[in-house]
Amino acid sequence: MDCSAAIVTDTQIKHQTNLEINMDAKTNNNSLSTDPSLPHPSNTYSWTRWVISPIVYTTLFIKRLIGVEAAVEVTVETMAETIERVAEVVDKVAHDLADALPDDSKIKDDFVMVEYISEEIEKDCQIVEKFIEKIDRMKEKVEKDMKSIISQGKL
Repeated sequence: MDCSAAIVTDTQIKHQTNLEINMDAKTNNNSLSTDPSLPHPSNTYSWTRWVISPIVYTTLFIKRLIGVEAAVEVTVETMAETIERVAEVVDKVAHDLADALPDDSKIKDDFVMVEYISEEIEKDCQIVEKFIEKIDRMKEKVEKDMKSIISQGKL
């Protein structure tokens, strides 16, 4: 037996495999396109892409929106608490300074005004904090209702 005839090069194997794959692909494409009972693969892909893409993009958008909402909520809450603390300190300092000044002093009137403004800011910050808490309760209720709807299979 001749050893040189039995040796097949790697290039020959690749070439033969590529020919077989091309022949199979041509045969499969022709059989799919001639069989009317089977949908054409490109039409199925297009249809599924049109159905699935909006769902995927909407889900990603909602997740991003929830992340942004959480960041905004934390920022607003932190700012309200910080402003409230500053207003409390300003109120206390203005009150102490106003008490130390004579009653007929113009500067005492200014400190009384600063004290009044800082008290109003404190009230506004408390309103903002209550509003945030109310939004949190509403958000939890909506999430609970959505979980209930999803678990019942209504959505």
